[in-house]
Amino acid sequence: MPQGSQFGSRLGLHVLGTTALPRYLEQAREAGVTFPVVKCLNDDTAALREVKVLSPQTITVGRVTGADGVLQIISDNPRADVKALARLMFDETLARLPSGVLAHMDYLEMINEPAPPDNGWSWRNLALLMIECMSLAEARDIKL
Repeated sequence: MPQGSQFGSRLGLHVLGTTALPRYLEQAREAGVTFPVVKCLNDDTAALREVKVLSPQTITVGRVTGADGVLQIISDNPRADVKALARLMFDETLARLPSGVLAHMDYLEMINEPAPPDNGWSWRNLALLMIECMSLAEARDIKL
């Protein structure tokens, strides 16, 4: 474990596939190290509860995978119903989060590094999809 400093770490943690995060954060706290950001994926987002208990000032970010189908539809169809697809993706994302974790998450990441084909409509559809997701999130007081 690194020795603490008055500033903590300049790096954040990106967690996937581990149950050791709470123990690691406790050891870091005991050593005087804090992390500015912790991002967890899928089932690991449940650990964001402990992150906020151990380090309330840490910015927490969570993401669950599964939006690939929606991204494929907006890439394949120039007239895709982007609003309906955004609602579907948003609702499915919330349903995949472990129960109660949203209250301990500062930001919800809907998709990670999307790269639709450059076919003349995919990037526009992606932008419209994300705008709609922001509206859905804002209505529920969720930050994306």
